[in-house]
Amino acid sequence: EEVVVTANPLSQSPLDSSQPVSVISSDELTRSQSANIGEALENAVGVSSASFGPGVGRPVIRGLTGSRVRVLEDTIGSLDVSSLSPDHAVSIEPLFADQIEIFRGPATLLYGSGAIGGVVNVELNRIPDHAPSGTLSGAVEARGNTAADERTIAARLDGGRGALAWHVDGLTRETGDIEIPGFATIESLREDDEEAGKLANSFTESTSGAGGFSVHGENGFIGASVSVFESEYGLPGPEPEEEADPGGEPEGEEEGAFIDLEQTRLDVEGEYTGFGNAIERLRFRLGRNDYEHAEIEGGAVGTLFENDAVEGRIEMIHAPVAAWRGALGIQYQDRDFAAIGDEAFVPRTQTQSIALFIVEERQFDDWRLDIGARVEALEHEPDLDIP
Repeated sequence: EEVVVTANPLSQSPLDSSQPVSVISSDELTRSQSANIGEALENAVGVSSASFGPGVGRPVIRGLTGSRVRVLEDTIGSLDVSSLSPDHAVSIEPLFADQIEIFRGPATLLYGSGAIGGVVNVELNRIPDHAPSGTLSGAVEARGNTAADERTIAARLDGGRGALAWHVDGLTRETGDIEIPGFATIESLREDDEEAGKLANSFTESTSGAGGFSVHGENGFIGASVSVFESEYGLPGPEPEEEADPGGEPEGEEEGAFIDLEQTRLDVEGEYTGFGNAIERLRFRLGRNDYEHAEIEGGAVGTLFENDAVEGRIEMIHAPVAAWRGALGIQYQDRDFAAIGDEAFVPRTQTQSIALFIVEERQFDDWRLDIGARVEALEHEPDLDIP
């Protein structure tokens, strides 16, 4: 179901102004039974998954990952801290995606200066971008497997009447430790561990829910959505060894390390097409989140990560000018990040950026030229007692 398309810059998304792009359809995503973004894309050409157990999977494009591959939710960043460490999950549930798009080349400049590997855009459509037909549609899905004792239930419902369209979805997923042949570590083999046949501490528990609406008119629409994502997942590895108290008696094994993640997100989107001949479409998008996750080991919080961010963009699709077609716009981001705890390795940092971008294309007989440019001002203000 992966296809390569040559898209028209006047289609729904300004991402389409420079192609080719790989598109993973909703049918293929359903068949892949993926629990994270990395798994959903690992069969795409040039893409693999940086996995840290079933709870974490971040896409790797042409050998690049982290901040060099930007993950978006409906053209706005995921607003989490998944690029900071390989054991941090992306806070997007792929099960509800209408499709996932993978972009390379000049089109990546529409979304950031650092995404040299590529851009992954997850189309969730929680703010309906088309007028309602007056009908009600929905889907319910239940999944299970014996390898991890998975139990997943998901549902979505879409409808509308008159100028109003709406969407709701929800999911709950729970898995135990994954069954494996033999032992997970050499230490377990040597000690003839009773946990043979299990990947210790590989459990996951996730819930998500969202609701959105949009109001449509003759020349466009405006809408908003609210979503909540919560996940608790183990970090696979051998269990901590037993420790002895001062009296010489063992205290027993500590719980394995796991991450407890929560994010609440608000999105606003609008589009207007009534400008006339020069401007064919103007679209804006704004996202704001409240994110935190705690890294817990031995029943105590070791490090707490907090990330409050606002990201917005305005994009314009212009009519052809001297056979050139394309998109241009402005993007703004304000981020307040903090890592608190004994193992925190980065200071509290306030980040602001503003950028202007343009991507254009022109056809020359059997050749097509794609060009892109981005001018960005970026400032980090760490909370340190130094100049």
